[in-house]
Amino acid sequence: MHIIRTQLRVTVILLIRAVCAANIIPENERCVTAVYTALGYVSFTGEPAVGAWNIRCHNPLMVTSIYAAAEEYCGGNEQTAGFVQLNSYCEKLTHTELLPRENVAENLTDENVRKIRVVEFQELSRTNKIDYPVLVSPAYYGRTFNTIDIWQLEIWAHHAYGYLGYLYWGCILLAGTIYRLFHHANLSPRTKTATTTSSFIFFNFIRKSYQWTQKHLIIAFPLKSPKRTVLWFELPTRIDALVIAGFWLLSIFLTCITYPLFKDNIYWPSPQDQLLRYAADRTGIMSFANLPLIWLFAGRNNIFQWATGWSFATFNIFHRHVAWITTIQAVIHTALYLVLFYQTSSRKLWKQLNKSYIIWGTVATVAMVAILPLAVNRIRKQSYEFFLLVHIAFSVATIFGCFYHIIIFEDEGYEYYLWPAVIIWSFDRVLRLIRVLYCNFYVHFRRAKLEYTNSVAFYDEASNVVRLEVIPASLNHQPTASSYYYLYQPFRFRGWENHPFTLGSWTYTNTKDDEFNSNLKSTEFVDVSQIPLLSSPDQEERDENTVSRDSKTSQIQKPKLIFWIRPYDGWTRSLRNQCLASADRTIRPKIFLEGPYGEPFPIENYNSVLLIAGGTGIACAVPYIKEQIRQSEVIRDGIESPRRDIHLVWAARETSFIVDVVTRELQSTLPREEFSATLHSTFATSSEVVKIPSHNNAATHDIDIDIRPGRPDLHQIILEHAREASITKTSTAIVVSGPTKMADEARAAVHDAMHKGYQGLVFKEESFSW
Repeated sequence: MHIIRTQLRVTVILLIRAVCAANIIPENERCVTAVYTALGYVSFTGEPAVGAWNIRCHNPLMVTSIYAAAEEYCGGNEQTAGFVQLNSYCEKLTHTELLPRENVAENLTDENVRKIRVVEFQELSRTNKIDYPVLVSPAYYGRTFNTIDIWQLEIWAHHAYGYLGYLYWGCILLAGTIYRLFHHANLSPRTKTATTTSSFIFFNFIRKSYQWTQKHLIIAFPLKSPKRTVLWFELPTRIDALVIAGFWLLSIFLTCITYPLFKDNIYWPSPQDQLLRYAADRTGIMSFANLPLIWLFAGRNNIFQWATGWSFATFNIFHRHVAWITTIQAVIHTALYLVLFYQTSSRKLWKQLNKSYIIWGTVATVAMVAILPLAVNRIRKQSYEFFLLVHIAFSVATIFGCFYHIIIFEDEGYEYYLWPAVIIWSFDRVLRLIRVLYCNFYVHFRRAKLEYTNSVAFYDEASNVVRLEVIPASLNHQPTASSYYYLYQPFRFRGWENHPFTLGSWTYTNTKDDEFNSNLKSTEFVDVSQIPLLSSPDQEERDENTVSRDSKTSQIQKPKLIFWIRPYDGWTRSLRNQCLASADRTIRPKIFLEGPYGEPFPIENYNSVLLIAGGTGIACAVPYIKEQIRQSEVIRDGIESPRRDIHLVWAARETSFIVDVVTRELQSTLPREEFSATLHSTFATSSEVVKIPSHNNAATHDIDIDIRPGRPDLHQIILEHAREASITKTSTAIVVSGPTKMADEARAAVHDAMHKGYQGLVFKEESFSW
């Protein structure tokens, strides 16, 4: 947490410096700036004769003209501040001070100033040098001052509007944090037991506000139809759609405002050229300003996930839309400058485009554009490894291109938008590496041994699921419900690839301390190497107890993490093929863990829980069930824990997968009164009753499990659950983990139940997307 705070502090400082470094001329310096800028269009004889700043700082005729015009048009404070600024530029750019007023004082007497020729804009040709000082006319000065004043306004607006994006997301994240506090307050016993009038009104307001937000923003779909797709974007909830739409509208609005145009502009006489230049700079700077947000929302170690309770999937949606906006701004920036270059000199267009900073800027824009089609959901899910490799490569190209694009703008401060993105990415990678080292390596200093993660994978062809069991090296690893890990197989050809999987279950195994190997070869662990992979949990428990009775050997208790992996393409298919290549379909792959990520949903705060799972989404439900059963058996101060009814609705393709998970993980749970399950096999054509042997001392006969064909009617199940909760006045949580279609069906049913008056429902979609 300290590292993350440091990261945020450094990032904020750099972003503040981005605005401070922007060359915005203070108002009291603009008068003198307008004077020497106007005189820059006049050529004088004398020395020095070359170098714009050498002439401006040391040519007697130029300096005399500057002092004379400043005396005419600038107040005392403006002259003081303006000449301090001009002198600083002279020292910086010519390494000498501005020619003092005393050196040209004889030409600045009132009489001599009255004799100085007054000139208009472009009255004198820059190719013809004059041998006398001049005084710019009031109209000439006014045009120049207005040009500079508006240009400073534009510079300020470019950066300020980029910062408004930070303000927008800061407000969104603050609202999310406050909502999470409301959520905890709504679950607080004080909310339900408030007795005084003031506390009752306050907590009732919290409860009503929370329920309204749940009903109209959190549960509701973006539009009236029960679909999470808007145009070609996937937006699960209405609040997601509103947040994203707000940022799109804000970005468009800020791109289109604050362009004061006038015909007498000395930089760009045509209002059209002014608009092109201002809009080109606006989109470029706002695109730069968005880059830190892209990397912030894409990180796995995002402190705002913890603050708001929002999932990685939610921030990933934000990440993709900010990236879309940033890319569009970069494309507009590039296109507008191309038009400007063409209008300035079509003959020199190719020469202009061959400049290195233009080439690098184009590389960055092309890389950003190339990422977008590859980030489409279908491509990303079907070819994740390819997407990830290209995504990283093009992202690096974008950052490098941006750095080299601004290399000629040393004093503009644009790099302060880029370094936060680099820092955020670097911190995230460092924290990920720390997680990998923590989970997978343990140095046993007493015996000078290195222990590391062990794993076993088994592929069940009937279930078409790989069961992966992993024992982390860390001695302090504490798994929790709703945790997910990124799994690496580091010694493959593409060992950098990693994939997220939800932790399905875990047991604790006693590993003999004297059996650990000191080298990097696979170490043996009792609960996997000494028992069949498909043995029952109770058999595993008996084996563990047998080992624990060996008092002659010191033992270390470690969690054995269990993952269910459905093989599709890429790495999961490779893992299945590795298992198929083994005679017993069992292998010992070298798997590294990165995690844990995620935060458990507090189902212990609800009287009734409905768990809905689809396929390997059962990995989310099993830990909640086991934890609640364990808590129900705990007696504190002679008082039993309150009963919580849990109902599981699980639909999977293969009957064998259902039977295997129920037998291994839920067998001891089935006879309990507070637990019930509705199981569906979508591949089955008729109902089937399967007997599984009981190893529970309380049960003396086999347990029958009824597996129904087809898909469950989630709408009817949820409405009945809501109706029962309303009758019994109990709080109810509905947690769903499964395919998008199942999650949408459950969400629509919960929303319908709320509209029918069942307000005591809390819906949680446990999902993880890349």
